[in-house]
This record gives sequence, structure tokens and C-alpha cells, in this order.
Amino acid sequence: CTKGKYNSVSGSAAEQACTNCTKGKYNDQLGSTAEGACTDCAEGKYNEQLGSTAETACKACAAGKYNDLVASTTENACTVCTAGKYNALKGGITCTDCGAGKYNEEKGSTTNAACKNCTAGKYNSEEGSATEAACQDCGIGKYNPQEGSVLETACTNCTVGSYNDQIDAASCKSCPSGFSQPKDASYFCVPCVTGRLQHLEGQESCTKCLAGYFAAHSEEEGCTGCSAGKYIDADEAAK
Repeated sequence: CTKGKYNSVSGSAAEQACTNCTKGKYNDQLGSTAEGACTDCAEGKYNEQLGSTAETACKACAAGKYNDLVASTTENACTVCTAGKYNALKGGITCTDCGAGKYNEEKGSTTNAACKNCTAGKYNSEEGSATEAACQDCGIGKYNPQEGSVLETACTNCTVGSYNDQIDAASCKSCPSGFSQPKDASYFCVPCVTGRLQHLEGQESCTKCLAGYFAAHSEEEGCTGCSAGKYIDADEAAK
């Protein structure tokens, strides 16, 4: 029998007794006597033809697809990579997960570039994420300026003198003049009380007026001295 065929029956008198190897297989040997001589196409490939005579008859699945079965008989055996994965190679037997800190909402992706970074202010510790919703928000009082962050520890506390009252922030806001914040990881600023002032932004404390001086407004640059004929002691100045 020619290549691509076999015959397990003794005493055959005609070539018609030679049987084609089935689809999904090939045989590159002459005179095969058993169906076992037909070799399966490997994983990642398929063959839609009968009687194939060489391994080259097994066609590779396209990039963006995979096939983890041997002896596949149709291109439909090549399965599209799901969202959250990609395959850059032809003849793939599996798809690769997008890494942590990323996601991919498209099916059949052929490159790692299809995996998008989680935006600044977020993080994602899971691999193979299929939606942007997998990217978790940094909480209030925190920020993260980097894209593609993997761990929650990438969300950094706002420092003293600053705050953040929103989730998924890429930066913190400075406390405005007239306010301060002595603690980190804060989501608000504390207004200067009467008798104290702060004309600068991003400060951790307000300045107390000395005896004989007062602050009419907390955002003033300096304390105002009492006019002639009036006085204010240290305790009153601090109120």
C-alpha cells in the first residue's frame, strides 16, 4: 500500500484493499499493515484530508486559538482564546493568562499587548482577568500614580497636609489655606480654629497667634496686632 494507507487483510489482490488513513492522521510509510500506522496529528493542529502522507498535512491552529486534542479533523477544533488570555503562536495547545495588574476584554487575542494595564488609582492581583472591573479601587485617603499595579500595597497613604476624598485616585489633594491635616491617610482637612491661621497650602498644622495679636480669618498670612487702647492675652488669642 502507498503512503497514507494501510491494509490489515492478508491475501488482498487489488489496491482498493488499501484503506485511507482517516482525517486527523497521516502515514509516511509504505506497506503499512495496521491502522495504527496512521499517526495522530499533534495537539495544536488539525487535518481535514483523508489519506495524508506526511506530517505537513497537519495544519497549525492560528494565533489567538488553541487545541489541546490530538487527531483533530477540522479547523473548528481550534478554540478561540477567551477574554483575559492571548496566544501569540501558531499551533498553540493553550492560551496564556494576562498578568496580574492587567485585563483583556477581547476574545482571540494574539499578543500580550492586548492585555491592558489597570489605570492609576487601581490594582489587580489576579491573572487572566477578563474585565476592567477586576481592577480594584484604592480607597479614600490613599492614591496610586502607577498603571498596572499588582498589589493593594501600591495604594499609598496620603501624607500629612494632604487628603483624598475619592476612590481610585492617582494623587492626593493639598489642604487649602485656612486648613491643615496632621495625620496621614486622611480624607478631609481640618479648618484652623479662631486665633490660628495658615496661609499656605498643604500644611500639617495651623499657627497660633501670640498675645496682643489675633487672626480675623484663618487663611491670612499673619496675625494682626491689637489697635491702640485694646489688648488680647495669649489665651484669648488662641481661641
